[in-house]
Amino acid sequence: FGGCAGEVTGGDETCDGMDEDCDGSTDEGVIGAACPLQEGVCAGSTQRCGGSGGFETCDAATYGTGYEADETLCDGLDNDCDGTVDEGCDCVSGTTQECGSSTGACERGS
Repeated sequence: FGGCAGEVTGGDETCDGMDEDCDGSTDEGVIGAACPLQEGVCAGSTQRCGGSGGFETCDAATYGTGYEADETLCDGLDNDCDGTVDEGCDCVSGTTQECGSSTGACERGS
């Protein structure tokens, strides 16, 4: 016996909304290109497959939990993925600020 005439066998999956490997699932295991932002909480992010529309543009959903276009959280993380942690925060972890009133038994500290 030989192969069947007109037989279609599975191939490698691509991001196109089709089931190329004939396993009943579409676009599984397809990995997109690295997103532009790769610092901080964005490290390792890749484009997501959008099915028949191809790979999607990287956005907040792609970058995931903790991502902020403009850093507002002072949490010790680089949330806007620009390579700088907590810029614009008044008190950055590891730094000190003057505190206390130096009134009565209270003395200024840091």
